[in-house]
Amino acid sequence: MKIIVILLVALFFTSKSLWANQAWDNLTVEQKQILANVKNQWSQFDGNKQQQLIKGADRWLNMNEQQRVNTANKFEQWQSLPKEQKQKLREQYSQFKKLPKSQQQKLRSTHRQFKQLPKAKQRALRSKFQKVQQNRKRGKRGG
Repeated sequence: MKIIVILLVALFFTSKSLWANQAWDNLTVEQKQILANVKNQWSQFDGNKQQQLIKGADRWLNMNEQQRVNTANKFEQWQSLPKEQKQKLREQYSQFKKLPKSQQQKLRSTHRQFKQLPKAKQRALRSKFQKVQQNRKRGKRGG
C-alpha cells in the first residue's frame, strides 16, 4: 500500500488540468509557508500545477502530526525511487484509474484486508505473488 500511496502523491503533483494561474500573493499565509520552497518558480507553473500544490498544502494543513510524519516519510520514499520505478508506478496508477469504479473499490478493499494481515503473512503472500509473476513472464517468453 505504501507504493500506492506514494504513487498517488506523485500523480497528484503531475496530473494535467485547465485551472487558471493563481497569483502567489493570493495564497494564505499558511499556504505560503508550506510552499515557500517553490515561491521562485510559482509564476512558471501552469494553473493546474499551482492548484495541485495548493490542494496539497491545504491537505497538509488539515493533517494531524502523525499524518504529517507518515506523509513526509512516504514522500521521501517516493523521492528516493529510481526514475524508471516512478514511471512504472505512474503507468500502473493510470491503468488503475481506467478501471470501473467498482473494480477500484474492490482493489482498495482487498488492499485494506491485506494490510490488516500479520507482517509474516504479508511477506509470504508477496513472495507467492512474485513467483507467480515470474512464472507468467517465463511462460510468455517461452511460449
